Amino acid sequence: GASPPSGGAIFAGNVGIGNSSPGAALQVNGNVIGTSAPTASNHLTTKAYVDSVAGSRGAYRTVCGVISGAYNGTCTPAACTSGDTQIKASQCYQTAYAQANCGESVCTYYTIDCEIWCLH
Repeated sequence: GASPPSGGAIFAGNVGIGNSSPGAALQVNGNVIGTSAPTASNHLTTKAYVDSVAGSRGAYRTVCGVISGAYNGTCTPAACTSGDTQIKASQCYQTAYAQANCGESVCTYYTIDCEIWCLH
């Protein structure tokens, strides 16, 4: 087999820290504390680092809203600003409201809110 690196070890199978039957290559029950920023896309990082990056870029959403007798699929939120990245797929939420004593054959109206989330 392979030789472990200096001061390191090689484990076959899954390794658990605070877990006697890990379900992944490494499963940690509890906090993992790191002190350096990631230098590759597959590195772990800290909440402070993620907050600092997200805070400097900023997330926002674009929204459209419709009030109608029935949802007709015409609510499409604006695209992200040019150069920004869409980070969440378009989602629509429909809420029905009954109208008391409306005198119509259909006494329900709907609000439709559709949104996408973008990262600046």
